[in-house]
Amino acid sequence: VGNGQSITATLQQIGDSNFAQIECGTGTFNLCNKLNFNAIFTGNSNSLNYNGSASDITSSLSITGNQNLLNMDILGDKSSQVIAITGDQNTLNVKQEVGAMNGHSLDIALVGSGNSITTYQGGPVDTLININSVGNNGTFNFNVHY
Repeated sequence: VGNGQSITATLQQIGDSNFAQIECGTGTFNLCNKLNFNAIFTGNSNSLNYNGSASDITSSLSITGNQNLLNMDILGDKSSQVIAITGDQNTLNVKQEVGAMNGHSLDIALVGSGNSITTYQGGPVDTLININSVGNNGTFNFNVHY
């Protein structure tokens, strides 16, 4: 914990060959104040690459299924993410950058397999991306920058 800030991290992996690489800041803890990160994997061969370096990052991930891949770069002030996946072989690429006064917000509820979701949020205006999808083999690309 850096500069008196709080960091909460919870990770539970159930199943075989799951992988998580979580980096908080860029080598100093004070760039990751108030992180509050939660994740639960249920299944096999799920992979999470998570990078964060902002003041108020929050996340809540829940992955049920096999061979799901999440790449997350959370680099903005006061960002917020909630992601729930049920299914197999889904790929998510999430990026939030500095700029929003109250925070960019991302909410993904995905039920299905073989989906690909790419999101980018940046700029000084707060943005919200809310994806609720039930289906297979979909491709979603969101690029929001104000």
